[in-house]
Amino acid sequence: MASADSRRVADGGGAGGTFQPYLDTLRQELQQTDPTLLSVVVAVLAVLLTLVFWKLIRSRRSSQRAVLLVGLCDSGKTLLFVRLLTGLYRDT
Repeated sequence: MASADSRRVADGGGAGGTFQPYLDTLRQELQQTDPTLLSVVVAVLAVLLTLVFWKLIRSRRSSQRAVLLVGLCDSGKTLLFVRLLTGLYRDT
């Protein structure tokens, strides 16, 4: 029983052993290619993914804009709010 478990761990595990030839081929291909070309491809893919995510985030925003006025008590939040809405000075 212990020898079967150690053999399974040694050859890469159950399902991982079936992918081992593909992983070896991929590893050999990556070692043969120019590392500069690979780094450029990875950088371009990262930029493209960033642009796609940015476009998705920007398209989901609502057309309404909100502002949160925060501050200490008696710091002028209400006065600022009234002046932004009406443009007039009012005692608060």
